[in-house]
Amino acid sequence: MSNQVAAKPRYDNLDLLKAISIFAVVTLHGSVWNYDFLAGGEITNVIQYAVRNIFEGVPMFVIINGFLLLGKPLDLKRHYSKIGRLFFVSFAWAFIMIVSKSLMWGDNLGVKGVIINLININDNKYNGVWFFISLITLYLLVPLFHKAYSNEKLFNFIFFVSAFFSVGLGLFELIIDIISLYREVVHLNTIYSFFNSLNPLRDVFFVFFFLLGGMIFRYKEKFSIPKVKWTLVALGILAWIISASIGIFISYKSNSLYAVNYNYYQIFLIFTFLGVYALSTGYKNRGNIFNKLISALSRNTMGMYVIHNIVLTIIVLHFNIMAQNFITRVLVSVVITLISLAISMLFKKIPLIDRLVKM
Repeated sequence: MSNQVAAKPRYDNLDLLKAISIFAVVTLHGSVWNYDFLAGGEITNVIQYAVRNIFEGVPMFVIINGFLLLGKPLDLKRHYSKIGRLFFVSFAWAFIMIVSKSLMWGDNLGVKGVIINLININDNKYNGVWFFISLITLYLLVPLFHKAYSNEKLFNFIFFVSAFFSVGLGLFELIIDIISLYREVVHLNTIYSFFNSLNPLRDVFFVFFFLLGGMIFRYKEKFSIPKVKWTLVALGILAWIISASIGIFISYKSNSLYAVNYNYYQIFLIFTFLGVYALSTGYKNRGNIFNKLISALSRNTMGMYVIHNIVLTIIVLHFNIMAQNFITRVLVSVVITLISLAISMLFKKIPLIDRLVKM
């Protein structure tokens, strides 16, 4: 009998998806997308609206979390320790951001001001750790979700409840917005409010995306079947076209730009993500320079998520990103991404400091 411990399975495509997701986050914060086509009036603004409509990094991170955590045995002691470390990291980075940004912006907070902003960690202008706080609330429920995962019927019930109160009500709200272009929707809003009041989950979208990751893990082999793979890719593209078209239609009809991130709460984004995941299954790490960059980005997403915020703040003080053309804005985001990666990798080599950028 072999005494060797079986190696953990490595999913190369998840590295690729994490790399894309962190770059998406940087572009959103870095003002890459000039999507106001009502003001700009150019086809390029419409295209940017359409692309920005699906360029969401945070949901993909949560889906990957669900894929990895629900797809393996859960060590409760390590999980509780992980929550504790994430709590520490959240407030440590919140403190760093409050102090550094207030100094750069010339805000005289004083000790009292710093403490008040720390207490209001999710509701201050220096905030850059809301994602970590939401992860903590999600991780507190993970043991329950993991227990339910072994009972397919129970897990499916929880999954569909979260789906109803997230993308289900999101779709209902979209329908209300479309109908409101033609008639009053007071009664429909009342119905929406009633169902929304029944929501048993605080961060229902995080819960749904996390459970979706578990669903993807359960059926992961099917995503590599050519017929299934390309069907999902086609559905993903179709869902994206429909989502972008609806946003553009409502914008023109109401003469007011419809929230470009509305797709965050829609079933269209789910089909798009499933298509992207299916397409990513063909990615393999062959050890070339590109693969090594993807792996490095994937391993440093936690540090980069917070570090890029400070790097971006410094750059904005000296360089008007929005005044540049689209290509330049993208290149600036690439530079911010690479600088954040380099700093994160450096921090990992420094004792104690390394705890700020890894779990």
